[in-house]
Amino acid sequence: MADMIARPEEELAPARYLPLLTLFVANFISFAGSMLTIVAIPWFVLQTTGSIIQTGITAFFTTVPTVLSMALGGVLVERIGYKRASVIGDFAAAIGVALIPLFYHTVGLPFWGLVTFVFIATLLNGPGGTARLALVPDLAKEAKMPLERANSISQGVSHLAGIIGAPLAGILIAFYGSSNLLWIDALSFLISAIIVAVVIPSPALRPREAVSNQPEKQAEPKAPTNFLADFQEGVRFILRDSVTAMVLLTIAVTNMLDVALTSVVVPVYVKHFFNSAVILGWLSAIFLGFAFLGTALFGAIGHRLPRMLTLAIAFVIIGLRYWVFAWTPSLPWLLIISAVSGLASAPLNPIIFTMAYEIIPDHMRARVLGAGMAVTALGMPLGTLGSGYLISWLGLPTSLILMGSVYLLATLSMLLNPSFRKLEKVRLQEKHAAEPSPAASIGLQE
Repeated sequence: MADMIARPEEELAPARYLPLLTLFVANFISFAGSMLTIVAIPWFVLQTTGSIIQTGITAFFTTVPTVLSMALGGVLVERIGYKRASVIGDFAAAIGVALIPLFYHTVGLPFWGLVTFVFIATLLNGPGGTARLALVPDLAKEAKMPLERANSISQGVSHLAGIIGAPLAGILIAFYGSSNLLWIDALSFLISAIIVAVVIPSPALRPREAVSNQPEKQAEPKAPTNFLADFQEGVRFILRDSVTAMVLLTIAVTNMLDVALTSVVVPVYVKHFFNSAVILGWLSAIFLGFAFLGTALFGAIGHRLPRMLTLAIAFVIIGLRYWVFAWTPSLPWLLIISAVSGLASAPLNPIIFTMAYEIIPDHMRARVLGAGMAVTALGMPLGTLGSGYLISWLGLPTSLILMGSVYLLATLSMLLNPSFRKLEKVRLQEKHAAEPSPAASIGLQE
């Protein structure tokens, strides 16, 4: 009865936009600083070693901690709370990033030291990012904003940060050197932590404690207290639905290839054909700029589009850039395909995270998000490490054609597999369900 009385009060409460907008600002600052590092690290390795393989090894030690922090960071976030985890994670990441230029400019930084610090900095960054993602639904609810729109804005913020950060990175590398950019990234993490700590309201309960305030979910099993068991529960939640598992598997393949392209192949490609960090920055900026435009468009009309068909078509279009890069090193064509693929990438994360927020129970949100992101990132270390050896063995054009072929096969499965229509049917059933009886639905919340 108390729950039934509370809901009208929530509907009559005024919308609170400041916490959600503050989260977007914190994300923008952090993402902009991180974009400097994304451009600077591979360029730094290529400049100091000239080795394609070592560039791949460095990217490998960036992606391995990404998987680990995604997998276990979600459980950690739930145990200490979303806001606290975001602040602590950003402070720790600031220290980890700052160690790289500190050692490089003082006692020197051998290659093994570089990959060690890259590993530590990336590992510390993961929980903070997971925590900020987990904050979005609650803050969107306070702002009375649809999840599709909140997720679109969140992705738009990251794209806008990339638009500014990527070309700025290329220019700053030319003037100040790649190692000095890492100081700015460390500062961005520090500022993000302070903003979240000061402005974002602290929830009354941590996610695990809040389960007792959700009577409609009492039938769910009690969350285990063992750290590993929490993670396993998140994985089981993902794998119990075959369609969700197939979507994540498809994303895992595309992520493996995309991170290899952006972290190893494109820097090597630009270094070989243009020898300009500025062009590397502009290619990233064009991609993210059109992704930002696409995100704005999707935020306006995305809730009307069929989700699975939109995902499948977007993935296929994005995969075209492998073929264009293999076909010609002409800069105008490279800029065009970067723009087209950036525009096509806009719906991906808003759709994926919206479906996740609808399906995942509130008290399991961080651990399932963390486990899901870990599953989609499993192939990333293999992609980054293998791409360096692949280019050294087959050369750039053949490697790009091979990667493009695998990408096409993986993404076409979303169009050819009829089981993917299940998620769209579930969504349509929920949209036509009676508003006063959400408990009678199948477990999704629009």
